[in-house]
Amino acid sequence: MESPNDDIVILLKLVSHFFIKLLYLSPIGLMPLKQLPILSTCLDLSSHKIFISRHVQFDESTFPLANLPSSTPHVTVDNSHTWVSSLSPVTHVPVHLPTRPVESVVSSSLPPHVTSSSSSSESAPVSEPSPSAAPIPIADAIPSLLPSPNRQALVPTSTAPIFTPPYSPTQTDHVQPPPPNNSAVKDPLWRQAMSNEFNALIRNGTWELVPSLPSQNLIGCKWVFRIKRHPDGTIDRYKARLVAKGFHQRPGVDFSDTFSPVIKPTTIRIVLHLAVTHKWPIRQLDVNNAFLHGTLRENVYMVQPPGFVDSNHPSHVCKLRKALYGLKQAPRAWYKELHSFLLSHGFVNAISDASLFLLNKGTAVIYFLVYVDDLLITGNDFSLIAKFIHLLATRFSVKDLGSLHYFLGVEVLPTATGLFLSQHKYIHDLLVNAKMDGAKAVSTPLSTTHSLMLHDGSSPTDPTPYRRLVGGLQYLSLTRPDISFTVNKLSQFMHSPSETHWQALKRLLRYLKGTLSFGLHLCRRPSHRLYAFSDADWAGDRDDRKSTTGYVVYLGGNLISWSSRKQRSVSRSSTEAEYRAIAATTAELIWIQSLLRELGISLPTTPAVSCDNIGAMFYCANPVLHSRMKHIDIDFQFVRDRVTRGLLQVSHVSTTDQLADALTKSLPRPRFHLLRSKIGVSDGATVLRGRILPLVAPTKIIMEMPISNYRWHEFFPNVTRNIGVVIAIWAPIVLVYFMDGQIWYAIFSTIFGGIHGAFSHLGEIRTLGMLRSRFESVPSAFSNHLMPSQNEYANKEGPLNEQRQRKNIANFSHVWNEFITSMRGEDLISNRDRDLLLVPYSSGDVSVVQWPPSLLASKIPIALDMARYFKGKADDDLFRKIKNDSCMYSAVTECYETLRDIIYGLLEDEADKMIVNWICSEVDSSIQQHRFLTKFRMSGLPFLSERLENFLKLLLLADEDDDNVDSSMHQIINVFQDIMEIITQDVMINGREILEAAHHIDPQNVKREQRFHKLKIGYRHKDWREKVVRLHLILTVKESAINVPQNLDARRRITFFANSLFMNMPRAPKVRDMLSFSVLTPYYKEDVLYSDEELIRENEDGISILFYLQKIYPDEWKNFKERRKEIPEKDRSELTRQWVSYRAQTLSRTVRGMMYYRKALDLQCVLETAGDSDFFGGYQTLNENDEQAFLDRAQALADLKFTYVLSCQVYGAQKNSNEPRDRSCYINILKLMLTYPSLRVAYIDTTEEQVNGKPQKTYFSVLVKGGDKWDEEIYRIKLPGPPTDIGEGRPENQNHAIIFTRGEALQTIDINQDNYFEEAFKMRNVLDEFQKHRRGNQNPTILGLREHIFAGSVSSVAWFTSNQETTFVTIGQRILANPLRVRFHYGHPDIFDRIFHITRGGISKASKVINLSDGIFAGYNSTMRGGFITHHEYIQVGKGRDVGMNQISLFEAKVSNGNGEQTLSRDVYRLGHQFDFFRMLSFYFTTIGFYFSSMVTVLAVYVFLYGRMYMVMSGLEKEIMENPAIHENKAFEEALAAQSVFQLGLLLVLPMVMEIGLEKGFRTALGDFVVMQLQLASVFFTFQLGTKAHYYGRTILHGESKYRATGHGFVVHHAKFSENYRLYSRSHFVKGLEVLILLIVYGVYGESYRSSNLFWFIIFSMWFLVASWLFAPFIFNPSSFDWQKIVDDWTEWNGWMRNRGRIGISPDKSWESWWDEEQEHLKYTGFRGRILEIILALRFLIYQYIIVYHLDIAHHSKSLLVYGLSWVVMVTVLLVLMIVSMGGRRFGPNFHLRFRILETLLFLGFMSVLTVLFVVCGLTISDLFAAIPAFLPTGWALLLIGQACRPVFRRLGFWESIKELGRAYDYIMGLVIFTSIAILSWFPFVSEFQTRILFNQAFSRGLQISRILAGRRDKTASWTET
Repeated sequence: MESPNDDIVILLKLVSHFFIKLLYLSPIGLMPLKQLPILSTCLDLSSHKIFISRHVQFDESTFPLANLPSSTPHVTVDNSHTWVSSLSPVTHVPVHLPTRPVESVVSSSLPPHVTSSSSSSESAPVSEPSPSAAPIPIADAIPSLLPSPNRQALVPTSTAPIFTPPYSPTQTDHVQPPPPNNSAVKDPLWRQAMSNEFNALIRNGTWELVPSLPSQNLIGCKWVFRIKRHPDGTIDRYKARLVAKGFHQRPGVDFSDTFSPVIKPTTIRIVLHLAVTHKWPIRQLDVNNAFLHGTLRENVYMVQPPGFVDSNHPSHVCKLRKALYGLKQAPRAWYKELHSFLLSHGFVNAISDASLFLLNKGTAVIYFLVYVDDLLITGNDFSLIAKFIHLLATRFSVKDLGSLHYFLGVEVLPTATGLFLSQHKYIHDLLVNAKMDGAKAVSTPLSTTHSLMLHDGSSPTDPTPYRRLVGGLQYLSLTRPDISFTVNKLSQFMHSPSETHWQALKRLLRYLKGTLSFGLHLCRRPSHRLYAFSDADWAGDRDDRKSTTGYVVYLGGNLISWSSRKQRSVSRSSTEAEYRAIAATTAELIWIQSLLRELGISLPTTPAVSCDNIGAMFYCANPVLHSRMKHIDIDFQFVRDRVTRGLLQVSHVSTTDQLADALTKSLPRPRFHLLRSKIGVSDGATVLRGRILPLVAPTKIIMEMPISNYRWHEFFPNVTRNIGVVIAIWAPIVLVYFMDGQIWYAIFSTIFGGIHGAFSHLGEIRTLGMLRSRFESVPSAFSNHLMPSQNEYANKEGPLNEQRQRKNIANFSHVWNEFITSMRGEDLISNRDRDLLLVPYSSGDVSVVQWPPSLLASKIPIALDMARYFKGKADDDLFRKIKNDSCMYSAVTECYETLRDIIYGLLEDEADKMIVNWICSEVDSSIQQHRFLTKFRMSGLPFLSERLENFLKLLLLADEDDDNVDSSMHQIINVFQDIMEIITQDVMINGREILEAAHHIDPQNVKREQRFHKLKIGYRHKDWREKVVRLHLILTVKESAINVPQNLDARRRITFFANSLFMNMPRAPKVRDMLSFSVLTPYYKEDVLYSDEELIRENEDGISILFYLQKIYPDEWKNFKERRKEIPEKDRSELTRQWVSYRAQTLSRTVRGMMYYRKALDLQCVLETAGDSDFFGGYQTLNENDEQAFLDRAQALADLKFTYVLSCQVYGAQKNSNEPRDRSCYINILKLMLTYPSLRVAYIDTTEEQVNGKPQKTYFSVLVKGGDKWDEEIYRIKLPGPPTDIGEGRPENQNHAIIFTRGEALQTIDINQDNYFEEAFKMRNVLDEFQKHRRGNQNPTILGLREHIFAGSVSSVAWFTSNQETTFVTIGQRILANPLRVRFHYGHPDIFDRIFHITRGGISKASKVINLSDGIFAGYNSTMRGGFITHHEYIQVGKGRDVGMNQISLFEAKVSNGNGEQTLSRDVYRLGHQFDFFRMLSFYFTTIGFYFSSMVTVLAVYVFLYGRMYMVMSGLEKEIMENPAIHENKAFEEALAAQSVFQLGLLLVLPMVMEIGLEKGFRTALGDFVVMQLQLASVFFTFQLGTKAHYYGRTILHGESKYRATGHGFVVHHAKFSENYRLYSRSHFVKGLEVLILLIVYGVYGESYRSSNLFWFIIFSMWFLVASWLFAPFIFNPSSFDWQKIVDDWTEWNGWMRNRGRIGISPDKSWESWWDEEQEHLKYTGFRGRILEIILALRFLIYQYIIVYHLDIAHHSKSLLVYGLSWVVMVTVLLVLMIVSMGGRRFGPNFHLRFRILETLLFLGFMSVLTVLFVVCGLTISDLFAAIPAFLPTGWALLLIGQACRPVFRRLGFWESIKELGRAYDYIMGLVIFTSIAILSWFPFVSEFQTRILFNQAFSRGLQISRILAGRRDKTASWTET
C-alpha cells in the first residue's frame, strides 16, 4: 500500500474538526456551509496549521486541494484520542466506503504470524464501487472521529467525584502490553490469551456468521491487550479482549438505550460498615467477560475477529446475539441480564440504589452490590452465600476472588477492629504519571496564604495534563475526604488553568506523596446512630462570591458520606449559606435513611445535623418565616418540615469541633491535621503496623519462579520452592519480629514507670530554686514523716500553732545540721557553705522562724534599698512590701533582734544599756503606732549597714585570735561608737534627746565622747559566736549565696532529701518500737585504707593517686585543706589517707557510710527522750551539759537496734600472714573495729585436727569485735566442710556469716556502695514497710532500695554507664515491683526479712557459678518460697566507683555469663510452676530475655548479610530480586529497618530519657540525650551490645561461666593496645572483621535494593556496627591517638606476641598463655558444645566457595573442579606456612643457612607459580584482592575446628602448627586494627577531639584533665602539696 499523502492528512484533520464542531453546535446535523455558526476552523495552506476564528469569509466555488492526484485511494486516520490507542493496531480507513472492505482492512493490521493464518480472507475478492455510485460523504468515511450524538466529553464540570476506575497507562512494572506492531504478539502468552478469549466467545454463542449485505451497518473490532495485576503490583494474568468499535454504531439502528446503573460509593461504605459491625463475611466476585452475557435486541453486524477469520466463509460477517465489549448498549444489556437473574431467584432491587439487591430468607440476609462486572456479596448466613455463589456460577462465568481485598482500585485490608480502605497503589501511579513520585512532601493540600482565582495574573498553562490529573484526583476522593475541598477548588479552573493553578495542583500531589498510606478505617461499632456535620464557607469564592457547602455523614461513628460543593447561587448572609448547607445535608440524610430502611436497619435515634451557626439553627426551629429567608422558601420549608415532624434534629456545635470545616476552606497545618484525624482519615502505616501480610505475596512469587541460571556449581539445582532464597529473606525478619516483645516492654516500662514515678512525687524538688520556694514546708514534712507522732500534737489538725511549728523546726534543725555537718566532714562543702546552710537549734531568742542564711541571701540589702527609696508616707505600705516576702520579713526581724541581743551582751555600763534599751523601745513603739517613718530617717540606713558589717567582722576576728584581743578592742569600740552615733544622729530624729536624758540620769556624769567605751570582748559561748556569724552572713551575703552549695553531689543530696520528705513513706516509729536490723558486707582482698606510700606511688604515666584525686575533685580538695587546718599536725597524714580512701572503692568508705546508721540512731534516741531544755540546746551540747548517763541510755538502745557485720573471708589468713599488704589490711580492719564499736568481723578460720591419727583440716566461721587494743573473739561455729572460695562475692552469697547477724531485718551492702547520714535517718521508716498492711495480708520479704550511681563524674563512658545503671535501678525496678510483681534485683542494697530467709536456706541460692556472675538474683530464692518483694525510692544508697571502658566490659561479661547460666539452669522451669503466663513474660523480658534479644540483634545482622551474600553470589539476585513485583515491594526492608532504629536506640533511650526527665526535668533530659549522642553514646551502647551477645552466647554453647574481677582502682589512664586486644579480640574484633568482610563482598558483588533509602539505612547501621566493634575500645581509651603512646604500645604488643608461654607466665605477659586461657571454655565443654562450635565454624568456608567462581581465572566455569582446585591452593599454602613455622622452631643455629635457602626456594617457587597463573591461566590483579576474603576465612575456620578438636590434634602432633596459625591470625588482626589507629594518630585534631569527647564531663566542670593525661610532663603537684 502506498504511503498516504501529507496534504490529504491535513485536509482530513480540517474536515474532522469542522464536522465535530458542526455536530456540537447544531442539533440538526449537516447544513449548508453558509448557515454555519460564526466560530470556524481554518487551515493555513502555507504552514499547514489549523486555527479557529470567528470572522471567516467562505468561498464555496473553490474546494481546497482540488487539484490533488486521485491515485491516493487511502488515508491514515489518527486515533490518538481513544484510551486504548497505544495498545491497538493502526486502522486504515478508505475515503470511499466499499461494499465489504472491513475484513482486509482490519486483518492487514495484524502481525504476520496472525495474518498468515487467515490469508484466504485477505485474498478474497472485494467488490469495487460502481463508477456511477455517488461518493459517500467524508463524514461517513471517518466515523471514528465523530462522537455519537448522545456521547459527552469526559471533562468533569461538577464537584461530584467520578467513580469510574480510570486506566493508568503508567505502571510500576517492567512488563508492558504489546505495542501495535507485527512483532509484538509473538509471545506465546499473548497468543494463548487471544485463543482463550476467542474460544470463550464461541462457547457463549456470541455471534453467528451471516453473509454480508450492503444494507448492513458493519462495525469493526480489534484486540486489546492488558496485564491484570494483584494489589501489590505482581502479575495476575495476561488478558486479551476482543472489543467492538462501537463508534461505528448509529443511534436508532444499532442501539437505543445505553444507560447502566452502578453502585454508589456511599452504599458501598454503608454495607461495609454493617458487615464489619456484625462480623459478616464479605466475598468478592468477578464475572469473566461480563458484557458477553447480555442479550442484544438490535441487529448488530461486526467483521470477523482479526486473526480468527473463518477460512470457509471469509466474506461473512458476525451477527451479534450477545453483547460485546465496545458496544454502546453492552453495559445495559449485561445489567438487564443480571437483573433478571437476581429477581428470578428471590432478590429485590433496592429503590434507593438500583445496583443494590437484597435477599431476605427467614432470618438470613444477603446484600448484593453490582459495579458492572465487579460484585460484592455479604450477609449473615455464610452457607447461603456459598450456595448463591455456586448458583451464580452455573449461570455466568464467575471467578470467586475470596474475601474482599481489592475492589474498584481500593485496597481493603482487614485489621483487628475492622477494615482499612486505601488507594495506595492508585496514588503511586498518579504520582508516577505526573512525574511527581520523587517530590518533597508537604503537610497540607492547599496553601492558606494565597486564594485561588480564575484570573490571577499568572500565565496560562496547557489544560490537557491539568484536566487529566484533576479528573484522576476526583476518583481518589473515594477514600480521601481530606482532599475533597482542594479537588473541588481545582476543578473550577479546568477550562482555563493558569500557572498558579498548576502549582496548587502540584502541591496537592506533594501532599498525597506524604500521605501515601492514608485512608479510611471502618471500625466495628455497636451502634447505628446517624449524624452529620454541616458547614459553609460564606462567600469564599473570590470570583463570584458563592459559598461552599461541606458536610460529613457518620453511621455509628464510621464516615460513610461527604461532599464539598460550591453553592449554585450567592448567599446574602452567612446564615443563609449555612442554611443551604443544612438543606443539602438533610437531603443526603433522607436518602441514607431510605437506604437503611431497605437494608432492614432501624436507627436508634433521630438523625442529627450539627452546624456552627446559631442563626441557621434557630431558623430550623422557628415556625414563622423570617422576611430575610423568603427567597429560600423551598429550602426553609424542606428542613423545617423534617424538624417539625421530629424526623431531624439540628443542634449547634462550636467552630472548634466542626468537622466539616476541613471541606469548606483551606486550613493551617495544626487545625487541618486535627480535623483530618477526627473525620476518620488515618495513617495505614499506624493502623497496619506489625503486619506480616505484605510479605506473603512476594514470597509466593519467589517460590513459584523457575530458576536455573546459577553462577556457581549448585549442589541442589532441583530444590523446589526456592527454599534457599526464602530462608535468606525471611530469617532476619523472623529474628527482628522476635524482638518486638522486648521493644514493647521498653515502651511499657517507660510509660507506666513514668506515671508511677510522677505519682510517687519524684523530682518535685530537683533544683535549689525549687527547694527555696518550698523550704518553709520542709520542717513540717520532716516531722510528719521522720519523727514519731507525739500525743500532744497527734490529734491536732488545721494550721500549725506557734509551739508546734517551733517544735517541728527544732526537730528538723537537729537532723538538718547533722546532715550539713556530715557533708562538711566529707568535704563536699566549705566552712562558709556550712554556715550558710545551718539552721539554729533554737528559735526562742527571736520572734520569727530562723531559716538558713542561704535562704535569706540579699534580703537585707534589698530591704535597705526599699526603705531608702520609699516614697510613701504611711508605714503600712512599707511593711506590707516587706511582709509580702516572708524570707525578707524574717531576715529583717532576726537582724534587729539578734543585733539587740549581741549589743546587750557586749555592754558593761548600765547607762549604755539604758540608752540602747530606750532606742529599742522607741523603735518598737513607733512600729506599733505606725509612726516609724516619721521618727526615723531611712537615708541613714545604708551607712549604718556598712558600720555593722565592719563591727561584726571585727568581733569574729577578735574571737578567733585570743592573743590579740586587747589590740582589737580599740577598733571595736571605735566602730561601735560610730554605729551609735549614726543611730542617734543620722537615723533617729530625737536621738539627741535620748543621749541628753541619759547624760542627766547618769550619776557619774560621763561625757558623751566617753559613752560606749566599756565592752566585754573576752571568751564567749559557742552560741554567741554562732549568732554573730549568722548575723554577719545575713547582712553581707549577696545573690551568690543562692547557689550554695556549689558541689554537684551536695546539691543532689540536699534536693533529694528534701523531695523525699514529700514522698509516700510510712511514718517513723519510735526507736524502741522499730525493727532491729543488721548490715552485712563482704570483703575479700580489696583495699581498706591507702598507705602514705600508695598515695604518692606513680604509675607508668607518672600519675599518683593523690595527684589524680586532686585534679578530679579540686573543690573537695580545697575544702579538705581548709578543714585540715583545724586538725593537729600529727593527725594530718592520717586525715589525708582517709580523704583519698573515701573517694576510692575501699572498705573504709563502706564502713564509714554504714556507720551513719548508728549515728542516726543515736540522734533519734536523743530527739525522742531528751527534755525540751536539752532539746532546744542542741544535740551537740549534751556532752557539755554533763548528761553522760542520758547518752549511755541512748547508745545502749541504738546497740540493740543495729549491728554491722563484715564477712572478711581471709581476715584470719591476713592476720597470720607476713606479707606487707596482708598485714596492712589486717591492721586497718582492726582500726575500723576499734573506731566503731558496733562493727563485727566474720571470717573463715582453718585449723588442723588429728582424726584417727591423720591430720585433717577443720573449718570454723568466727566472729570478732574490737577490744581495747586487739580484736576479741565472740563466737566460733564449726562448719561441716570446706566452704566455697567465693572470692569477690556479693553480700547475698555470704551465708556463712548470716548466723552472726541480729534483728528482724538484714541489709546486704556491697563494698562498692556508700551511705549518707540523711538517708540513714530514714531507715526506720523503711523497716516499717515490713509491718505495713497490704492487700492480701502479704508482708514483703525483701525491701528493694534505690541506688544512686555516682560513677559518672569524670569520663563520658562513666556518665553513660551511670545513666544506664540509674535507669535500671529506678524505673526498671519500679516497674518490676509494681505492677509486674517480678522484681529479681541482685540483692544489694536490699533489706531482707532475716527470719524468713535464715529459715529457708539463706539469702542466696546454692549455685556457685551463677551467684558469682550476678546472673541469679537474690529475690529468686525468696519468690520461690512464697516471698513478696517491693521497691522503695524515698531512700537511696550510693553505689559506684571510677570506671572505664574495660571495667564496664568486664562487668557486662560477668552479668551476661550469669544470665547464660540462668538460661541453662532449672530456675525457669521451677518458676513456671508458680508464675502465671503474664508474670513469666515479665520475668523473661526483665532478665534473660534482654540478653537473648541482644544476641538476636547481632544474629539478625549475620543472617541478613549471609543471606544476601548467598543470593548475590549464587546469581539468584538477578533473576529474583530484580523482578518488578519484588523490586517494588518494600515490605522486607521496612520489617528490618523499622526495628533497627528501635533496637539500637529506643530500648536504652526511652526509659533513660523518662527517668532523667522525672528527676531533672525533661528539658535537661533532652539536653543530656543530645550531649550523649554528640559524645558517641550510640557507639558505646552498640559496643556493649556485642559484649552481651558474645558472652551470653558462649555460655549458652558451653556453660561454665567465668568470674571476672572488674578491679577497684582508678582508671583514667591509658590502656595498652595488648590489653585491649586480649579483652576484645574474640568478642568484638573477630566478629567486627567478619561483618566487615561480609559488607565488602556484598558491596562489591551485590546489586539488590540499591535504590532504596531503607536499604541504605540498613547497610549504614551495619557499617556503624563494624566501626563501633573495631574502634570503640580505642575511642574511649585515653591517649589512644597520641603518637608516643602508639610507639610504646607497638613495642609492648610485639613483645607480648613473641613471648612463649610457660607455666606461671600470666596471660598479660605472653600471647601463648593468653591463647590457652581464651580456650579454657573448650576444655570443659561437652560433646554437644564441640559439635556446635564446629558447625558454627563451617560458615567461614562459604567465602571460598562463593568467591572462587567469580574470579577471572575461573572463566565463568561452574564445574566442581574449580572449587577443588581452590582447596589445592589452600592446602599448599598451609603446608608451606607449616614448614616455615616448624623450620624456624626446630632448625638450630647449625642449620640456619639451610633454612634460609629453603625459604628462598619457596619464595622463588611462589613467584614462578604466580607468573604462570598470570600469563597462562588468566589470573588478574582483582583476583588477588578477591582471594583475601576468599581464603583467609577458610584458614580461620580450620583454626576454630582445630581448637574444638584439641585432644585429637594433640595426638596427631598438629597442635603446635595450629597454635602458630592462631598466632599468625592474631598478628594479622592486630596489625589491621593497629595500622588504622596509627594513621589516625598522624592528625593532631583526632587526639584533641577524642579527649574532648571522652572527658566532656570533666571539661564542663573545669577539671584539669589535660594535666592528668600529661603524666610525667606535668609534675607541679607532689606530696609536698599535702
